[in-house]
Amino acid sequence: MTPDPALEWLLADAKSQGLTVSEYERRYGVILQAPNPRTPYAAEHAIRDNEIVAGLMTDDDVSLAAEKSRLRSRESV
Repeated sequence: MTPDPALEWLLADAKSQGLTVSEYERRYGVILQAPNPRTPYAAEHAIRDNEIVAGLMTDDDVSLAAEKSRLRSRESV
């Protein structure tokens, strides 16, 4: 595998924060680990849980997504 400077930086950042790769993935919504068919990415599960197939969003779905985003932005302050 060729070295990837961005991946190396992200892994170093996770290490400096004392987070495991899975914890870092969940916190920042990135996927760092190589795929393994038996154990899917932790971030992939979180993304899928909050995902709606494109074109199938109703007005209620849009309102709910906007509300979740607003609440998340308030939590991070």
